[in-house]
Amino acid sequence: MRERTSRRHATIPAGFLLGALVLALVTAERGPAALPAEQLSLSVGDVMVTEGTGSTTNAVFRVRLSAASSAPVTVSYATSDGGATAPADYAARSSSLSFAPGETEKSVSVSVVSDALDEAHENFSFDLSGSAGATLADAHAFGTIVDDDPEVTVSVGDASASEGDAATFIVSLSAASGKLITLEYSTLGGSATAGADFAAAGGTLAFYPGQSEKTVSVATLEDALVEGDETFSVSLLRPANVVLADAQATGTIRDDDSGAPDPPGPPDPPDSQDPPGGADPGSTEEPPNAAPDCSGVRPSMTRLWPPNHRFRLVFLLGASDPDDDEVLLAVTGVTQDEPVRDKARGNKVGPDAARVAGRPHQMKLRAERSGRGDGRVYRLAFTVTDELGAECSGTALVGVPHDSRKRWVDSGAVFDSFSP
Repeated sequence: MRERTSRRHATIPAGFLLGALVLALVTAERGPAALPAEQLSLSVGDVMVTEGTGSTTNAVFRVRLSAASSAPVTVSYATSDGGATAPADYAARSSSLSFAPGETEKSVSVSVVSDALDEAHENFSFDLSGSAGATLADAHAFGTIVDDDPEVTVSVGDASASEGDAATFIVSLSAASGKLITLEYSTLGGSATAGADFAAAGGTLAFYPGQSEKTVSVATLEDALVEGDETFSVSLLRPANVVLADAQATGTIRDDDSGAPDPPGPPDPPDSQDPPGGADPGSTEEPPNAAPDCSGVRPSMTRLWPPNHRFRLVFLLGASDPDDDEVLLAVTGVTQDEPVRDKARGNKVGPDAARVAGRPHQMKLRAERSGRGDGRVYRLAFTVTDELGAECSGTALVGVPHDSRKRWVDSGAVFDSFSP
């Protein structure tokens, strides 16, 4: 029985065994078979990198091929601005990548500019295009630059003035910021009383990116009492994007009265006609009230991104008055250049949030736009009125970009954003 079995095994041709061995060795050397081009795809992933200070930081994008190819694969790439802009925040790059047979990953380094400016996290885009030898599965990626700089602080300094003059308080930041900073201020009586010794004041201060100092003027009131110096205070409240370091300052009103009456002045000169071409230089007539200035009014954000259908709080700031009168800025209406869809879809400004209670300069806008348009533009009509009734008006624009290039175009169409 054993002899018969041995003879049967011996009949297998030696050449067959040798061929099988060679085939196994070649397969092991080459690795798994490469896929054809129509089954290959390219993708790139998002990158998040900390900005840093004083050193070079790179955002490294990894471009991956879904599997090894039997032929070369090429693809072009380019960066584009988002909230981050080149060359201020990063070094723009564009070129092409080539995958040799067997290669499945390439990396592209984009240099990020380090600074010491407190600012919001920013992003830019990295896009693939023009591939040959493979399809594009995920051709778009975001590079997010995470700001790691400490938040700036704000302080207000003491001030003094003689009775009847204005006390000017300096409100300053520890450093310029890249964010919009807002805070409120108000006065509080001490030994000086509001309405009798000084005019109560309050309002909102806005530091736009790059600004580091603002002033608050408080009018003091003249009287004939001999009362000594008196004080009141100015407080900073409700900071946004800033830390309060010294939130209260003292205002000193210097008394300029004495115990004895002033000697009488010289008699008035005889009446005379006004000089030609002008009014009497001694006239005490008040100059006419000047209208407020709307030219500096800006929205707190001009771009709503991403278009995620969520409400974003937008407020208007920057109104001023040549006479330093108190002004009220009110939003009078909002229109958009795209049709307002049905309420169930939620594609409109919230009708019950048109004006935030007590703050008519604020609006809530929804971050959305038509998928087939050129972006949405909200137009915020506003009016600024001073305490004497003079007013100016204008329109501020806020856009919702169509895509990651963060651009939009006002088509000119007008739809009421609060229509049902």
